[in-house]
Amino acid sequence: MEIFFEVLLKWALLFVAEIMSAFGMQRTAKFFEQKAGSKKVRFLIGYMGLGILLGELSINIAPHPILTTKYLRLTNMLITPILAGYLLSMLSRFRSKENVWWLQKTDFINGYLFVLSFEIFRHCFAK
Repeated sequence: MEIFFEVLLKWALLFVAEIMSAFGMQRTAKFFEQKAGSKKVRFLIGYMGLGILLGELSINIAPHPILTTKYLRLTNMLITPILAGYLLSMLSRFRSKENVWWLQKTDFINGYLFVLSFEIFRHCFAK
């Protein structure tokens, strides 16, 4: 039962961090007027970097893996990024006044890479 609450807490932390990073990245993007292609690449790098930083922070807080078996950890690494990307794209659809498919696709990819980099970092460096 304790593992369930730890996993639930981790997902909640990732979701809150993802929402905060989405708002923060969009706010800082207004300061940098670049070409659209380079802005997308910078967003991807920023989301991946933030995922790695939060992975490091989570290892400092809880150095041992929450899921103990190898198969559960790999399943978590495959499913959680997809769920996070989907949630971020749904949040984008909710926030957007227009139903723009490319915005949702971009947000899905950003959320996916954010959580994937978090999970890979945790998978590689958890004791």
